[in-house]
Amino acid sequence: MKKTFMALTLASLFMAGAAQAQDHSATVTVHGSIVGDHTECTVYTAQSTVTLNGQLADLPIQGQNATAPTALEYNIMPSEGGSCVGKVAIVLNGLADDAEGTTLANTDTSAGAAKGIGIGLFDSNYSPLTINSSQITTDTSIGQIYLQAVRLNTQVPVEGTLNGSLTLNIIRL
Repeated sequence: MKKTFMALTLASLFMAGAAQAQDHSATVTVHGSIVGDHTECTVYTAQSTVTLNGQLADLPIQGQNATAPTALEYNIMPSEGGSCVGKVAIVLNGLADDAEGTTLANTDTSAGAAKGIGIGLFDSNYSPLTINSSQITTDTSIGQIYLQAVRLNTQVPVEGTLNGSLTLNIIRL
């Protein structure tokens, strides 16, 4: 009888243990990154300041092609071996003076500041570029953009000084 009682007790324990068993899940968090085989690229300009001169009568009207622009040369260089050609583009960022975005605003607020005049940005064909959105691509690491003072469409031009700020940003294609 003792053996039967012992067998029944053990069987009951095993059944109770099986009835109370619960599954416990484990969570694993995975972190990582995938990088392409790309080179970091930096843009350099030949000069940090551009001087624009002209006479009111000779200035093109905003949105028209440039007539006698000043070139700003830039170089796109890889930080380590490799090439940036065909992999990046330049976007010109600055404060636009017009709704079309083709003229950089004159930020000079002094008494001698020009009125009704902005700074036009142009491509190699002297066609206007749109600030903050045009992507300039080159098939070499050297390129140029052109700048010229322009008369604003809706304002009467008054001679004076011009100031503006332009940033050349690299975007990956």
